[in-house]
Amino acid sequence: MSYWRRWKKSSDYASLSEIVKKPWGWENRFAITDKYLGKVIHINAGEMLSLQYHRQKDETVLVVNGVMDLQLEDDFFEVSTPEIDDVVRLQDKYGRQGTSTA
Repeated sequence: MSYWRRWKKSSDYASLSEIVKKPWGWENRFAITDKYLGKVIHINAGEMLSLQYHRQKDETVLVVNGVMDLQLEDDFFEVSTPEIDDVVRLQDKYGRQGTSTA
């Protein structure tokens, strides 16, 4: 309860939000700590994320609109452990690093 009051009264937390532009849209990293990262993810119409997996990072995703394995529309929210750079891309239409060529 005291944590909630401290969060609610502090104006410092708003400055933690960070918009990160991606080739497929953007993500708003709204909760950044050493234990988790919360994001709102927006995928532009006609775009897609890379086919990927993580070696360490755990993710939980809530899809607001669309179908996760086929098509996404609008935003979805992600909460994960903070290993942001833990991405092993299997396919990526944008040619980003870490994409397998085999």
